[in-house]
Amino acid sequence: MERGKLPLSILKKKKEEAKQVWPEVKFPTPLKPPEEKPSPPPPPLSPPPEVATPPTTPPSMLTAEDVVAVIKDLGVADQVKKRYDELSAEVAQLQKEIDELKKQLAEREERLKELLDKKNRFEAVMRHL
Repeated sequence: MERGKLPLSILKKKKEEAKQVWPEVKFPTPLKPPEEKPSPPPPPLSPPPEVATPPTTPPSMLTAEDVVAVIKDLGVADQVKKRYDELSAEVAQLQKEIDELKKQLAEREERLKELLDKKNRFEAVMRHL
């Protein structure tokens, strides 16, 4: 017999088993739950107790004085000043680059106008040829 193949008798037996119809199983029906009497309504909730900590002010509501006080309390004023100077230098550099790009754009627009004028003159000449 070859490996992996079942004898013919076993195959026939399996086919017959597959054809058999299994009897339907009937499960017992659950009993009806006893009727419940309506429960009395729950007592009204009392207001929540007051919290001892004061509410914090959202960051958008802080004034400049509040921010300065926090910076001084944390002892990071030097770091804040250094970062401010870095940002100011970066803003100045970017503004300088923007001005240079605007200047280049104006020069290129002028060059484009000149080229378009030349093109229009050549087109007029080409029409007459």
